[in-house]
Amino acid sequence: MSSFDVLPTASVYPTKDDEGNTLETEFGLSKYRDHQTITIQEMPEKAPTGQLPRAVDVILDNDMVDLCRPGDRVLIVGVYRCLPGKKDGFTTGVFR
Repeated sequence: MSSFDVLPTASVYPTKDDEGNTLETEFGLSKYRDHQTITIQEMPEKAPTGQLPRAVDVILDNDMVDLCRPGDRVLIVGVYRCLPGKKDGFTTGVFR
């Protein structure tokens, strides 16, 4: 299973399911994974004059987590995949 098969969930630990049933954690049977969402911003000196720098959210999994800190300058090469918005539940194919 790739990291894109399942969308990330909120960081709040769930205590009830959709029907209101209580959830119990079975310790030793749970599987945790490293996951982080960061925002990459265009360098201010390369932004067009008079405009704010553009930004894009990047999802990191497994060995990519915690490799950079706020303020670090990074170069990221990868595949851009449009994920559904948190409210919409679907993608329109329109990029911001």
